[in-house]
Amino acid sequence: MSHFIGYLTKSNDNDLFLFQEKIINKSNSFFKSDCVATYQSENICLVNWFFNNSSESQKNTTIAESSTHILVASCRLDNREEIISIIESERGVIAKDTSDHFLLLYLFEIFKKQCVEYLIGDFSFVVWCKANQTLFMAKDHLGVRPLFYYKPNDDSLVFATSISLIKQVAKQPLELNLWYIAKELKDVQPNTDETFFRDIIRLKPAHYIYIDDLRASNYWEERYWDLSSIDLSGYANEKEIFDKILNLFQTAVACRTKTKKNIGCQLSGGMDSSAITVVLSRIFNKNKIHTYSFVLSKKTLPHSKNKIDEQPNQQTILKYANLKPENHHSIEDFHYTNTFEQFNTCNSVMGGYANSDCIWEDTLFNNASKDQVGFIMSGFPGDECVSNSGRAFYYDYLHSRKLSNILKFISLAPLSNFKKTISYYLAKYSPNFPQSYNQERNLLKTNSSYDKTIKHLNVLSTRPSFKDYLKSKICGTHPTLRMESEFLYASQYGIEPVYPMADIRLIQFVYSLPTEMFRPKKYERAIFREMCKNILPDSIRLQPKYNGAFTLAFFEYWKKKQTDELKTYQVIDYFDLFHTKGLLNWNNTEKKRLIANCKIDFLININSIHEKE
Repeated sequence: MSHFIGYLTKSNDNDLFLFQEKIINKSNSFFKSDCVATYQSENICLVNWFFNNSSESQKNTTIAESSTHILVASCRLDNREEIISIIESERGVIAKDTSDHFLLLYLFEIFKKQCVEYLIGDFSFVVWCKANQTLFMAKDHLGVRPLFYYKPNDDSLVFATSISLIKQVAKQPLELNLWYIAKELKDVQPNTDETFFRDIIRLKPAHYIYIDDLRASNYWEERYWDLSSIDLSGYANEKEIFDKILNLFQTAVACRTKTKKNIGCQLSGGMDSSAITVVLSRIFNKNKIHTYSFVLSKKTLPHSKNKIDEQPNQQTILKYANLKPENHHSIEDFHYTNTFEQFNTCNSVMGGYANSDCIWEDTLFNNASKDQVGFIMSGFPGDECVSNSGRAFYYDYLHSRKLSNILKFISLAPLSNFKKTISYYLAKYSPNFPQSYNQERNLLKTNSSYDKTIKHLNVLSTRPSFKDYLKSKICGTHPTLRMESEFLYASQYGIEPVYPMADIRLIQFVYSLPTEMFRPKKYERAIFREMCKNILPDSIRLQPKYNGAFTLAFFEYWKKKQTDELKTYQVIDYFDLFHTKGLLNWNNTEKKRLIANCKIDFLININSIHEKE
């Protein structure tokens, strides 16, 4: 795990030494690192911070450099043995504990842009060619590791793993992205490459950029991977298929345990986090496993509508996995003193307003740092693919338009499935679907030109089959932005979040399964429940998906606290975008959106009025 920043310039007016000195001094405000390495030439300055969480990462004391190339990276490679074998076949024996950074460099020198086709893991990296002055940037398949770039003028380019780092070296105030803000106000998810600032671009997942002319207005960007089905004809029956899924799941957990420190697990009590915890307990030193759960307390329980959390499930898993009770940590509240401290933390870590901001994880990472945790495992994004509910399986029946398939689907549950059939076609061909719901959540001024232009995506019109739906869920914007945000919050404490359910080998196999296997039988999430037969006790494996509990158990308490603290907050509406300005009407039932209203306005004003933090 690591962070990096680079400044490339064709101009002689920039003092790269001052850039290096300034950014190193500022970095302590954003993340904790074990060491830092730099490189500087006439045209480029590179800074790479390292977190020594694994034995291989201890080799990171200098920037990865050869006679022809320089590489900076934030990475964890999960197929190291395979990569080492490929490299050795081309250039001879290398040390088995070579750092991931140098493996990336060697692989790039052998295969150039095609090197990404050999990589499994979480990574973002940049390679500078000394001889021909070209730059190559690449990002992992689902966009777990962040990478942003900013072109302040025709002669310069800044790239970094954090918007906050870029803000520190920008010589003028960054222009806010009003389209991005308008989408947030209208509750429309932005494009993956969009950020809070107009000129800061996020490199999209599964893409690379090759820059051979800094002054060119467009860079050569290319997608190197797309989720597609693989041939499963070699599997004789469903037992063999489920054995393979189990093997891939166990591998996905195991390859994320290579840390010399303790490992943490976010244990909600649901199926995904419970299965990961149990598998981890079977392959890792139990004394070095710490679990973290958001729970209700005497203070927060009265504010909970359902008064349900999952502490009984959590205790069931701890006993079943024979984990140490003293290594389980309950989180009963955030560590922020008030809402505005929380908003300021968002601005510091995320660099401004960010969709899918994971500020709620900050307290968990803060606590885990005290337990010497290096990696922390999450069950996200299980629901998006591997443990998907399967409720949308019937999209394939209706998309085919074959009467026999439609009648077969309706016959499974005549009344409810007939209604689903009608709803599917209405949604598919209605330009305003789902208008009523979205209008309630619209904070954007209704007579704004943005409001007329920004449309809610009708997913069924462009992705009408179940496989289309599944692909849009796991490869969509939300997983990328959430994992990126968790990475940035965790790196404040030198912790690396890892996601077994985002392992592309596991995802691709599950995605390739016949749609019928996803169809809910007695229970939803049929595939994952079947896979977990030898992992989870039935009380957890067969629990309903929705039991009224919140992953963030004290959510309603914190929403009430924020509502109380924001009642005197007046929306300034700096860019004349908000539906209302001044004091808000907190009688609105959608209080969560009103809190977002204040947060967006608050962060707009910080980044508009103040040139730099």
